[in-house]
Amino acid sequence: MTELQATLNHLVRSRPDSNPAFDALMHDYAEYHAVLVVFGGLVTFGLVLLSLVSWRRLRRARRSTFERSTFRAFAVSSAAVGLCLALIVLANLGNALDPRHGLSTAIPALGAPLPGTERRQVQQATNAWLRSGKTEVPPLLQDKIDERLSWQRPKAIISSLLLIAFVVLCAWIWSRLIGSARGRGRRTLKDRAAIAGGGIAVACTLVLMVVAVANTQAAFAPMTLTVLYG
Repeated sequence: MTELQATLNHLVRSRPDSNPAFDALMHDYAEYHAVLVVFGGLVTFGLVLLSLVSWRRLRRARRSTFERSTFRAFAVSSAAVGLCLALIVLANLGNALDPRHGLSTAIPALGAPLPGTERRQVQQATNAWLRSGKTEVPPLLQDKIDERLSWQRPKAIISSLLLIAFVVLCAWIWSRLIGSARGRGRRTLKDRAAIAGGGIAVACTLVLMVVAVANTQAAFAPMTLTVLYG
């Protein structure tokens, strides 16, 4: 066990009355999970809404049609993904409300860095800061936080914008596919290619959702990730 791990374990268990340094880390850890709760909650709401709309449109669609099978697929898949995401949101809500317990389970992730490395220096500075209880973040840790934010914030913005763009793209592709399939019989090769493209767009949207959430978390609460992973 490293010195930083021992210090964190002691602070988590002893519940000190006044330690601004530890309070700052705890606040950052709680905010890290609160961001996922908010972002993930919005996405979950959107998936539940998509599932309900798809079920409603499914009931109105004619039997054995492309429209019906499409709405059935969207209703089931969005409900399944929404349920999984809701469980993740609930788990993170627990860490946001009780960050002390969540942080205690994350302490083993610190590991033991190699001697002489920059990460070891950051951990030593962080350990001294937590022991001192001072408000001001040590310069070495702050530099690493700023370095993380310099690339994490742009990634969060870009991935979020791409997520919105792909949601709009998916809605456009599948509305066009459903509209063009009405009143038609056998699907052409062009139709099949468009369906494949729509499926790829949906898969890319799910990947972007994960990337956007992860980078937004790190952009709003970078201290925890910097302390744990450098």
